[in-house]
Parts: sequence; C-alpha cells; structure tokens
Amino acid sequence: MLVRTTDRNHFKEGSRIMVEETVYSLIKHKYTIDFYYTADANNPLWTWINALPPTDGGQQLLGVTHTLPNNGAGFLQAVRVNFRSGGTRSYCSDGSRDDADDLVFAVFPKGV
Repeated sequence: MLVRTTDRNHFKEGSRIMVEETVYSLIKHKYTIDFYYTADANNPLWTWINALPPTDGGQQLLGVTHTLPNNGAGFLQAVRVNFRSGGTRSYCSDGSRDDADDLVFAVFPKGV
C-alpha cells in the first residue's frame, strides 16, 4: 500500500491524500477493494471512503483520494484497504481469499 499527499508535501490537517493498493485479481469483477480511514489509529473507528472492483484479471494498481480532517483529529491516523471476494462492504471481511492491510501515519496540525 502507498499513501501520499496529492501535493507531495507532509501529511497535515486538510491535506488531500491518495491511497493506492496493488492487487492481484484472478477474475475480473469477482473481487472488491474497500478503502477506509480513521482519524485515531490508537482507537480506530473505520470510515468507508470508497470501493473499487479490479478492472481486469491479474496485477493492477487501484487508488482513491481522501481529505484528512481539519479538526485536530489526532496525531496518528490510518487507512485500511480490505480486499474481498464477494460479500458485502466491510472493514474486516472473513472470506478465505480476503485480506486487509493497514497503514498508520503521523499528521501535523494545519499551521505546521
């Protein structure tokens, strides 16, 4: 997983981020990748950002953008990508081929 700001600067409140995940899909549109965000990595409450299906079989890069909260939400924030085979949207699905990845990152106050 790769998380970066869209302007290539430090993570700070109000920054727009890009969350990208490289996935390998055996069959087109059989899988779904759910993207989530939490403002507090120490006590996560996962908020859904978006869901994307692979566009084809094989390895590919999928990504979404998200704006970090501008409310002093927390120093350590995180994103989660959940790769699922069928089922319904979930931050932690339990299928035999499902997988979830988390990435924690530091966020500076807006004025820094």
